[in-house]
Amino acid sequence: MTEEPRATATQGSRMTITASGKYVVAYTTDEDIDINVEVDAKSIDIGEPELHAEDRGMGPELVYTATASAEHLGDLEWRIYEYPVGVLNYVDVPDIPHTVLQQPAFSIRQD
Repeated sequence: MTEEPRATATQGSRMTITASGKYVVAYTTDEDIDINVEVDAKSIDIGEPELHAEDRGMGPELVYTATASAEHLGDLEWRIYEYPVGVLNYVDVPDIPHTVLQQPAFSIRQD
């Protein structure tokens, strides 16, 4: 079964960035209780694209910032790079001092 996109950002009417799945982190509370903190993709906000590099040989490189907030973890940020246009090139993930068990899946599609 194909999972429906949970969060999106659109560049004009050409490309859409989507997030699906969830972000899961193993976390130990102050009381030494181990829990999993989960952030569902539908709570991830994907911003509009920004120009990261004007011309890298195959055209511009765009970057999208995706954000979410989670109890125990605070504010989280992913940076999603589109280069060349229409290709999801790289995703920077949140830098946190806990064990990440699962990352959300980001994808790009043409509208």
